[in-house]
Amino acid sequence: MNVQRLMPAILSFAATTGGLYMAGHVWTVPLLMFHYEYQDKANGFSIACGSFLPVLIGLAAAALAEKYVGTNKKKIEHT
Repeated sequence: MNVQRLMPAILSFAATTGGLYMAGHVWTVPLLMFHYEYQDKANGFSIACGSFLPVLIGLAAAALAEKYVGTNKKKIEHT
């Protein structure tokens, strides 16, 4: 795998993931926020975690970008 095929995948992953995390924080969407926490003060239970949904969507976007660049490159080489 060369850099010309890898860069669109990395850029689409970073842009999609960053954009979704930013949208989650701007509009306070817990599924898209980087960090949210739950506290049960009555029982003394606390958990904090982040959402992986933007990362999964970013991976899907990166896979699609890599596939698109790969198929277009093959078409250009055959013509």
